[in-house]
Amino acid sequence: MRLLRAGEHPPCFVAYCALCCLPVARFMYRVPKEDTDSVEFEAQCCGKTQGRRVKLAEMYRLQVTGEKMFLVVGKRRHQEIRSVASR
Repeated sequence: MRLLRAGEHPPCFVAYCALCCLPVARFMYRVPKEDTDSVEFEAQCCGKTQGRRVKLAEMYRLQVTGEKMFLVVGKRRHQEIRSVASR
Protein backbone atom coordinates (compact mmCIF):
# COMPACT_ATOMS: atom_id res chain seq x y z
CA MET A 1 0.00 0.00 0.00
CA ARG A 2 1.35 3.42 -0.97
CA LEU A 3 1.01 6.43 1.29
CA LEU A 4 1.23 10.11 0.59
CA ARG A 5 3.14 11.78 3.42
CA ALA A 6 1.86 14.93 5.10
CA GLY A 7 2.77 17.99 3.02
CA GLU A 8 3.70 15.97 -0.10
CA HIS A 9 2.16 16.70 -3.46
CA PRO A 10 0.44 13.83 -5.33
CA PRO A 11 1.88 12.28 -8.51
CA CYS A 12 1.05 13.76 -11.91
CA PHE A 13 -2.60 13.16 -12.73
CA VAL A 14 -4.78 14.53 -15.55
CA ALA A 15 -8.55 14.76 -15.21
CA TYR A 16 -10.87 14.98 -18.21
CA CYS A 17 -14.28 16.49 -18.88
CA ALA A 18 -16.90 14.12 -20.30
CA LEU A 19 -18.80 17.02 -21.88
CA CYS A 20 -16.00 18.29 -24.15
CA CYS A 21 -13.65 15.22 -23.98
CA LEU A 22 -10.66 17.46 -23.17
CA PRO A 23 -8.56 17.92 -20.03
CA VAL A 24 -10.41 20.06 -17.49
CA ALA A 25 -9.92 23.84 -17.55
CA ARG A 26 -9.11 24.12 -13.82
CA PHE A 27 -7.79 21.34 -11.61
CA MET A 28 -7.10 21.62 -7.88
CA TYR A 29 -6.10 19.25 -5.10
CA ARG A 30 -5.62 19.45 -1.36
CA VAL A 31 -2.16 18.81 0.07
CA PRO A 32 -2.75 16.34 2.92
CA LYS A 33 -2.11 17.38 6.52
CA GLU A 34 -1.53 13.76 7.59
CA ASP A 35 -0.39 10.54 5.92
CA THR A 36 -3.09 9.18 3.60
CA ASP A 37 -3.63 6.78 0.70
CA SER A 38 -5.93 9.10 -1.28
CA VAL A 39 -6.13 12.70 -2.51
CA GLU A 40 -9.11 15.04 -2.81
CA PHE A 41 -9.44 16.62 -6.27
CA GLU A 42 -11.73 19.33 -7.59
CA ALA A 43 -12.16 20.00 -11.32
CA GLN A 44 -13.91 22.80 -13.24
CA CYS A 45 -14.86 22.73 -16.92
CA CYS A 46 -17.84 23.60 -19.15
CA GLY A 47 -19.44 25.62 -16.32
CA LYS A 48 -19.44 22.70 -13.84
CA THR A 49 -17.41 22.04 -10.70
CA GLN A 50 -17.10 18.51 -9.36
CA GLY A 51 -14.81 16.78 -6.90
CA ARG A 52 -13.72 13.30 -5.94
CA ARG A 53 -11.33 11.47 -3.66
CA VAL A 54 -8.90 9.31 -5.70
CA LYS A 55 -6.70 6.58 -4.25
CA LEU A 56 -2.97 6.64 -5.00
CA ALA A 57 -3.10 3.06 -6.32
CA GLU A 58 -5.78 4.13 -8.82
CA MET A 59 -3.67 7.10 -10.00
CA TYR A 60 -0.63 4.87 -10.59
CA ARG A 61 -2.80 2.34 -12.45
CA LEU A 62 -4.12 5.10 -14.75
CA GLN A 63 -0.55 6.15 -15.56
CA VAL A 64 0.40 2.59 -16.53
CA THR A 65 -2.73 1.65 -18.50
CA GLY A 66 -3.25 5.01 -20.25
CA GLU A 67 -6.92 5.18 -19.28
CA LYS A 68 -8.64 8.54 -18.72
CA MET A 69 -10.37 9.67 -15.53
CA PHE A 70 -13.49 11.73 -16.31
CA LEU A 71 -14.20 13.91 -13.26
CA VAL A 72 -16.58 16.47 -14.81
CA VAL A 73 -19.71 14.75 -16.11
CA GLY A 74 -23.25 15.70 -17.14
CA LYS A 75 -26.49 15.21 -15.22
CA ARG A 76 -27.34 11.69 -14.15
CA ARG A 77 -23.89 10.47 -15.19
CA HIS A 78 -21.21 9.02 -12.92
CA GLN A 79 -17.54 9.92 -12.74
CA GLU A 80 -15.71 7.10 -14.44
CA ILE A 81 -12.52 5.71 -15.91
CA ARG A 82 -12.55 4.93 -19.62
CA SER A 83 -10.00 3.23 -21.78
CA VAL A 84 -9.18 5.21 -24.89
CA ALA A 85 -9.16 3.46 -28.25
CA SER A 86 -5.97 4.00 -30.20
CA ARG A 87 -6.40 5.52 -33.63
